[in-house]
Amino acid sequence: DCASELMSIGGVLQSIGPLLGPFGHDTYVHRLCALWSPEVYHENDKIRNVMAAVRRGKQLKCSLCGMRGATVGCCVDSCSRTYHIRCAEKAGCDISALEWILTCPE
Repeated sequence: DCASELMSIGGVLQSIGPLLGPFGHDTYVHRLCALWSPEVYHENDKIRNVMAAVRRGKQLKCSLCGMRGATVGCCVDSCSRTYHIRCAEKAGCDISALEWILTCPE
């Protein structure tokens, strides 16, 4: 289930999950990356609004690696940092998997 998939052991996220898709014509995303994107939600056992997250992610650069596609943002209103979920872990962010909240170390 999602909760157990998101739990970390020793500070390491276990898996970013299988690729999901295609969305649109040929877009595939990692399951965990999609689930952590704020615009993505579950409805009738389907993951919805993935393409909105993909479009937004193309505009956002990761605060750690500098690459585009970083859709997970810090929950502090005054903070504009965004991350890939794996980069957030490497950056030392506090990741609350049960509440779907990420707080950066700054």
